[in-house]
Amino acid sequence: MKKALCCWLLLSLFSPLAVAQAPYVVSYHDVTAPLVPLVRAIYAEMGIEAEFVLVPMERAVALTDRGDYDAEVSRVSDALTNYFNIVQTQEPLRTIELHAYVKKGSDIELQTADDLQVYRIGMYRGAKLAEVFALTEGLKPVESISMETLAKMLDAGRFDVALITTVQVAAYSEEILSVAERVGPVLSVSPAYHVLNKRNAGLAARFDEIVRAMRADGRMAQLLEQP
Repeated sequence: MKKALCCWLLLSLFSPLAVAQAPYVVSYHDVTAPLVPLVRAIYAEMGIEAEFVLVPMERAVALTDRGDYDAEVSRVSDALTNYFNIVQTQEPLRTIELHAYVKKGSDIELQTADDLQVYRIGMYRGAKLAEVFALTEGLKPVESISMETLAKMLDAGRFDVALITTVQVAAYSEEILSVAERVGPVLSVSPAYHVLNKRNAGLAARFDEIVRAMRADGRMAQLLEQP
């Protein structure tokens, strides 16, 4: 009897049911924070209680690719070129535009993207839409470590034009709009998607299905309006 009891205890210790389930962790950064309520609700409908971790922009995607996190809240497609362990969903969560901003009172005018070639350019490090645009246009921007720093550098004349997205302006409107103003055309447009580490690729189709349903019944719009 004692031997049987010992065997039962050993088996129970190594049983999958006895092992605590690892949390499902989703990374996000300051600019994607407004999407957290939506993504949380989607996972809840999937029966997954997701845990959200705030990290710097560049680390959010890099560590998701490495497998430290299960997913990242949102990325534009062009940002994923060099990340081979990430799977993108197919239903966009929002659309992002890239604009040029100059110091208030500046006489800089832009008619096309080509006009940027004669100016010193700045951008927020890790901002992939700006990064891809700069690479495509052959620009070599000065990078800042935060949006607050970017605004201060522009104000101090460290560069002439800052490449800033609509979601960055929304997240840092006070810092940016107090010193800068938009000029010229829309430089780039890209939809942004939820992305997962490839070990969770099987969840992508269900995630998209819920996004479509939430968009159709208005829940998506309501969740995106939450503070």
